[in-house]
Amino acid sequence: MYKIAFVSGKGGTGKTTIAINFAKLLSYNVKTLLVDLDVEEPNDNLFFKYKVTDSTTYDFSPEFDLNKCTYCMECSKKCQFGAIAVAPPNFLKFFEELCHGCTACKYICKYNAIKDSKKEIGTIYHNLDSIPSIVYGYLKNNSTMTTELIRQVKRFADDHKENFDLIVYDCPPGNSCPAIESVKDANMIIVVAEPTPFGLHDFKIMVETLKIINKPFNVFINKDDSNFVDLENFCINNNLKIVGKIKYNETISKAYSRGLFIYKFKEVTKELNNINKNILDAVSNSNERNFNC
Repeated sequence: MYKIAFVSGKGGTGKTTIAINFAKLLSYNVKTLLVDLDVEEPNDNLFFKYKVTDSTTYDFSPEFDLNKCTYCMECSKKCQFGAIAVAPPNFLKFFEELCHGCTACKYICKYNAIKDSKKEIGTIYHNLDSIPSIVYGYLKNNSTMTTELIRQVKRFADDHKENFDLIVYDCPPGNSCPAIESVKDANMIIVVAEPTPFGLHDFKIMVETLKIINKPFNVFINKDDSNFVDLENFCINNNLKIVGKIKYNETISKAYSRGLFIYKFKEVTKELNNINKNILDAVSNSNERNFNC
Protein backbone atom coordinates (compact mmCIF):
# COMPACT_ATOMS: atom_id res chain seq x y z
CA MET A 1 0.00 0.00 0.00
CA TYR A 2 1.45 3.32 -1.10
CA LYS A 3 0.55 6.53 0.76
CA ILE A 4 0.99 10.07 -0.47
CA ALA A 5 0.37 13.05 1.80
CA PHE A 6 -0.38 16.62 0.79
CA VAL A 7 0.58 19.15 3.44
CA SER A 8 0.98 22.90 3.80
CA GLY A 9 2.59 25.20 6.30
CA LYS A 10 -0.54 27.36 6.43
CA GLY A 11 -4.15 27.36 5.37
CA GLY A 12 -5.15 28.69 1.97
CA THR A 13 -2.22 27.46 -0.11
CA GLY A 14 -4.43 25.18 -2.19
CA LYS A 15 -3.47 21.91 -0.51
CA THR A 16 -6.99 20.52 -0.76
CA THR A 17 -7.23 21.76 -4.35
CA ILE A 18 -4.19 19.74 -5.35
CA ALA A 19 -5.06 16.70 -3.20
CA ILE A 20 -8.60 16.17 -4.49
CA ASN A 21 -7.65 16.76 -8.12
CA PHE A 22 -4.73 14.36 -7.84
CA ALA A 23 -7.01 11.76 -6.25
CA LYS A 24 -9.55 12.20 -9.03
CA LEU A 25 -6.91 11.96 -11.75
CA LEU A 26 -5.09 9.00 -10.24
CA SER A 27 -8.33 7.07 -9.68
CA TYR A 28 -8.60 6.53 -13.45
CA ASN A 29 -5.52 4.29 -13.25
CA VAL A 30 -5.32 2.87 -9.73
CA LYS A 31 -7.77 2.11 -6.94
CA THR A 32 -7.53 5.27 -4.87
CA LEU A 33 -8.76 6.06 -1.36
CA LEU A 34 -8.88 9.76 -0.50
CA VAL A 35 -8.57 10.35 3.25
CA ASP A 36 -9.45 13.84 4.51
CA LEU A 37 -7.50 14.28 7.75
CA ASP A 38 -8.41 17.93 8.27
CA VAL A 39 -10.96 16.80 10.83
CA GLU A 40 -11.76 20.32 12.03
CA GLU A 41 -12.76 21.42 8.53
CA PRO A 42 -13.15 18.39 6.23
CA ASN A 43 -14.00 19.85 2.84
CA ASP A 44 -13.12 17.10 0.35
CA ASN A 45 -16.61 15.64 0.05
CA LEU A 46 -18.02 19.07 -0.79
CA PHE A 47 -16.60 18.41 -4.24
CA PHE A 48 -17.54 14.74 -4.61
CA LYS A 49 -20.95 15.03 -2.94
CA TYR A 50 -21.03 11.33 -2.08
CA LYS A 51 -23.63 9.75 0.11
CA VAL A 52 -21.68 8.57 3.13
CA THR A 53 -22.02 6.17 6.04
CA ASP A 54 -21.11 7.48 9.47
CA SER A 55 -19.95 6.01 12.76
CA THR A 56 -19.32 7.74 16.07
CA THR A 57 -15.81 7.57 17.50
CA TYR A 58 -14.73 7.48 21.13
CA ASP A 59 -11.62 7.75 23.23
CA PHE A 60 -10.63 6.72 26.75
CA SER A 61 -11.93 8.80 29.62
CA PRO A 62 -11.26 7.90 33.28
CA GLU A 63 -14.06 7.07 35.69
CA PHE A 64 -13.11 7.60 39.34
CA ASP A 65 -14.26 5.28 42.13
CA LEU A 66 -14.11 7.59 45.14
CA ASN A 67 -14.76 4.67 47.49
CA LYS A 68 -11.35 3.29 46.57
CA CYS A 69 -9.53 6.59 46.04
CA THR A 70 -7.06 7.56 48.80
CA TYR A 71 -6.46 11.03 47.33
CA CYS A 72 -2.75 10.25 47.12
CA MET A 73 -2.40 12.75 44.23
CA GLU A 74 -0.37 10.37 42.06
CA CYS A 75 -2.82 10.56 39.14
CA SER A 76 -2.80 14.34 39.35
CA LYS A 77 0.99 14.45 39.32
CA LYS A 78 1.19 12.04 36.39
CA CYS A 79 -1.31 13.89 34.19
CA GLN A 80 0.78 16.21 32.04
CA PHE A 81 -2.33 17.98 30.76
CA GLY A 82 -3.63 19.11 34.16
CA ALA A 83 -6.92 17.29 33.72
CA ILE A 84 -7.04 15.98 37.31
CA ALA A 85 -6.94 18.13 40.45
CA VAL A 86 -6.59 16.35 43.80
CA ALA A 87 -6.32 17.81 47.31
CA PRO A 88 -6.31 15.61 50.41
CA PRO A 89 -8.21 14.60 52.32
CA ASN A 90 -11.21 14.25 49.97
CA PHE A 91 -11.19 16.57 46.95
CA LEU A 92 -10.92 15.36 43.34
CA LYS A 93 -11.95 17.27 40.25
CA PHE A 94 -11.71 15.90 36.70
CA PHE A 95 -11.63 18.33 33.75
CA GLU A 96 -12.76 16.20 30.80
CA GLU A 97 -12.02 18.89 28.21
CA LEU A 98 -8.32 18.78 29.15
CA CYS A 99 -8.02 15.00 29.09
CA HIS A 100 -6.08 13.54 26.13
CA GLY A 101 -7.05 9.92 26.82
CA CYS A 102 -3.48 8.74 27.41
CA THR A 103 -4.56 6.32 30.23
CA ALA A 104 -1.53 7.24 32.40
CA CYS A 105 -3.78 7.99 35.38
CA LYS A 106 -5.30 4.52 35.23
CA TYR A 107 -1.93 2.77 35.17
CA ILE A 108 -0.36 4.89 37.92
CA CYS A 109 -3.22 4.26 40.37
CA LYS A 110 -2.23 1.54 42.86
CA TYR A 111 -5.72 1.30 44.33
CA ASN A 112 -7.71 0.44 41.16
CA ALA A 113 -9.75 3.57 41.72
CA ILE A 114 -9.79 4.51 38.03
CA LYS A 115 -11.88 2.52 35.57
CA ASP A 116 -12.27 2.61 31.79
CA SER A 117 -14.91 4.90 30.43
CA LYS A 118 -15.22 6.64 27.09
CA LYS A 119 -16.10 9.98 25.60
CA GLU A 120 -17.33 10.86 22.14
CA ILE A 121 -14.71 12.75 20.11
CA GLY A 122 -16.16 12.85 16.61
CA THR A 123 -17.54 10.98 13.62
CA ILE A 124 -15.97 9.04 10.78
CA TYR A 125 -17.71 9.19 7.40
CA HIS A 126 -16.97 6.96 4.43
CA ASN A 127 -17.98 5.87 0.97
CA LEU A 128 -15.81 2.95 -0.15
CA ASP A 129 -17.69 2.14 -3.34
CA SER A 130 -17.22 5.31 -5.39
CA ILE A 131 -14.22 6.24 -7.53
CA PRO A 132 -12.19 7.55 -5.85
CA SER A 133 -13.41 6.31 -2.51
CA ILE A 134 -13.37 8.65 0.47
CA VAL A 135 -12.95 8.61 4.24
CA TYR A 136 -13.03 11.64 6.49
CA GLY A 137 -13.44 12.57 10.12
CA TYR A 138 -15.41 15.36 11.74
CA LEU A 139 -14.36 16.55 15.19
CA LYS A 140 -17.13 16.94 17.75
CA ASN A 141 -17.86 20.51 18.78
CA ASN A 142 -15.79 21.56 21.81
CA SER A 143 -13.56 18.49 21.52
CA THR A 144 -9.80 18.97 21.68
CA MET A 145 -9.01 15.46 20.43
CA THR A 146 -7.96 16.41 16.93
CA THR A 147 -4.87 14.21 16.82
CA GLU A 148 -6.64 11.16 18.26
CA LEU A 149 -9.45 11.45 15.73
CA ILE A 150 -6.86 11.65 12.94
CA ARG A 151 -5.33 8.42 14.26
CA GLN A 152 -8.72 6.73 14.23
CA VAL A 153 -9.52 7.94 10.70
CA LYS A 154 -6.17 6.55 9.50
CA ARG A 155 -6.81 3.23 11.28
CA PHE A 156 -10.21 3.01 9.58
CA ALA A 157 -8.55 3.61 6.21
CA ASP A 158 -5.88 0.99 6.97
CA ASP A 159 -8.57 -1.53 7.85
CA HIS A 160 -9.73 -1.32 4.22
CA LYS A 161 -6.38 -0.81 2.50
CA GLU A 162 -6.42 -4.26 0.90
CA ASN A 163 -9.10 -2.92 -1.46
CA PHE A 164 -6.92 -0.09 -2.75
CA ASP A 165 -3.60 0.56 -4.44
CA LEU A 166 -3.10 4.09 -3.17
CA ILE A 167 -4.11 6.21 -0.20
CA VAL A 168 -4.09 9.99 -0.63
CA TYR A 169 -3.94 11.99 2.61
CA ASP A 170 -5.32 15.53 2.56
CA CYS A 171 -3.64 16.69 5.76
CA PRO A 172 -4.57 19.52 8.12
CA PRO A 173 -2.76 22.81 7.54
CA GLY A 174 0.02 24.07 9.78
CA ASN A 175 2.98 22.48 11.51
CA SER A 176 1.54 21.26 14.80
CA CYS A 177 0.75 17.77 16.14
CA PRO A 178 -2.20 17.04 13.79
CA ALA A 179 -0.05 17.68 10.72
CA ILE A 180 2.82 15.57 12.05
CA GLU A 181 0.48 12.70 12.95
CA SER A 182 -0.95 12.84 9.45
CA VAL A 183 2.34 12.45 7.58
CA LYS A 184 4.34 10.09 9.76
CA ASP A 185 3.46 6.92 7.79
CA ALA A 186 3.39 8.49 4.32
CA ASN A 187 5.71 7.12 1.63
CA MET A 188 5.69 10.41 -0.24
CA ILE A 189 4.98 13.96 0.92
CA ILE A 190 4.17 16.94 -1.26
CA VAL A 191 4.26 20.34 0.39
CA VAL A 192 1.85 22.69 -1.36
CA ALA A 193 3.16 26.23 -1.00
CA GLU A 194 2.01 29.67 -2.09
CA PRO A 195 4.40 32.46 -3.19
CA THR A 196 3.56 35.10 -0.59
CA PRO A 197 5.52 36.45 2.40
CA PHE A 198 3.25 34.61 4.86
CA GLY A 199 3.33 31.50 2.68
CA LEU A 200 7.13 31.50 2.61
CA HIS A 201 7.36 32.05 6.38
CA ASP A 202 5.18 29.05 7.23
CA PHE A 203 6.68 26.97 4.42
CA LYS A 204 10.10 27.34 6.03
CA ILE A 205 8.68 26.03 9.31
CA MET A 206 7.16 23.03 7.52
CA VAL A 207 10.50 22.31 5.82
CA GLU A 208 12.29 22.28 9.18
CA THR A 209 9.56 20.15 10.75
CA LEU A 210 9.79 17.49 8.04
CA LYS A 211 13.56 17.46 8.30
CA ILE A 212 13.38 16.96 12.08
CA ILE A 213 11.07 13.96 11.71
CA ASN A 214 13.21 12.69 8.83
CA LYS A 215 10.52 12.64 6.15
CA PRO A 216 11.58 13.30 2.55
CA PHE A 217 9.34 15.64 0.61
CA ASN A 218 8.83 17.56 -2.63
CA VAL A 219 7.36 20.98 -3.29
CA PHE A 220 4.38 22.00 -5.41
CA ILE A 221 3.90 25.75 -5.91
CA ASN A 222 0.27 26.81 -6.30
CA LYS A 223 -0.94 30.24 -7.42
CA ASP A 224 2.54 30.90 -8.79
CA ASP A 225 3.27 34.60 -9.10
CA SER A 226 6.35 35.85 -10.91
CA ASN A 227 6.20 39.03 -8.82
CA PHE A 228 7.26 37.05 -5.71
CA VAL A 229 10.29 34.91 -6.45
CA ASP A 230 11.52 34.43 -2.87
CA LEU A 231 9.77 31.07 -2.46
CA GLU A 232 11.26 29.52 -5.57
CA ASN A 233 14.68 31.00 -4.78
CA PHE A 234 14.53 29.50 -1.28
CA CYS A 235 13.80 26.07 -2.78
CA ILE A 236 16.65 26.39 -5.27
CA ASN A 237 19.12 27.58 -2.65
CA ASN A 238 18.19 24.72 -0.31
CA ASN A 239 18.09 21.98 -2.97
CA LEU A 240 14.36 21.42 -2.53
CA LYS A 241 12.82 19.78 -5.57
CA ILE A 242 9.87 21.61 -7.13
CA VAL A 243 7.74 18.99 -8.89
CA GLY A 244 5.04 21.28 -10.21
CA LYS A 245 3.77 24.84 -10.46
CA ILE A 246 0.34 26.22 -11.29
CA LYS A 247 0.16 29.85 -12.30
CA TYR A 248 -2.50 31.98 -10.67
CA ASN A 249 -5.51 31.90 -12.97
CA GLU A 250 -8.78 33.68 -12.26
CA THR A 251 -10.81 31.25 -14.37
CA ILE A 252 -9.46 28.30 -12.41
CA SER A 253 -10.13 30.07 -9.11
CA LYS A 254 -13.72 30.75 -10.05
CA ALA A 255 -14.29 27.16 -11.14
CA TYR A 256 -12.86 25.82 -7.89
CA SER A 257 -14.97 28.24 -5.83
CA ARG A 258 -18.05 26.71 -7.49
CA GLY A 259 -16.97 23.26 -6.32
CA LEU A 260 -15.69 22.08 -9.69
CA PHE A 261 -12.65 19.90 -10.33
CA ILE A 262 -9.88 21.66 -12.21
CA TYR A 263 -7.61 18.81 -13.29
CA LYS A 264 -8.93 19.02 -16.87
CA PHE A 265 -7.78 22.62 -17.28
CA LYS A 266 -4.78 22.39 -19.59
CA GLU A 267 -2.57 24.44 -17.26
CA VAL A 268 -3.36 22.09 -14.37
CA THR A 269 -3.33 18.81 -16.34
CA LYS A 270 0.18 19.48 -17.61
CA GLU A 271 1.57 20.02 -14.13
CA LEU A 272 -0.25 17.09 -12.55
CA ASN A 273 0.78 14.74 -15.34
CA ASN A 274 4.41 15.75 -14.83
CA ILE A 275 4.45 13.69 -11.64
CA ASN A 276 1.48 11.40 -12.25
CA LYS A 277 3.58 8.75 -14.01
CA ASN A 278 6.14 8.75 -11.20
CA ILE A 279 3.43 8.20 -8.62
CA LEU A 280 1.96 5.33 -10.63
CA ASP A 281 5.39 3.75 -10.91
CA ALA A 282 5.84 4.06 -7.15
CA VAL A 283 2.45 2.49 -6.51
CA SER A 284 3.34 -0.48 -8.71
CA ASN A 285 6.50 -0.93 -6.67
CA SER A 286 5.12 -0.23 -3.19
CA ASN A 287 7.96 -2.09 -1.52
CA GLU A 288 9.98 1.07 -2.09
CA ARG A 289 10.10 2.77 1.30
CA ASN A 290 10.48 6.38 0.19
CA PHE A 291 10.04 8.00 -3.16
CA ASN A 292 11.16 11.26 -4.72
CA CYS A 293 9.76 12.57 -7.99
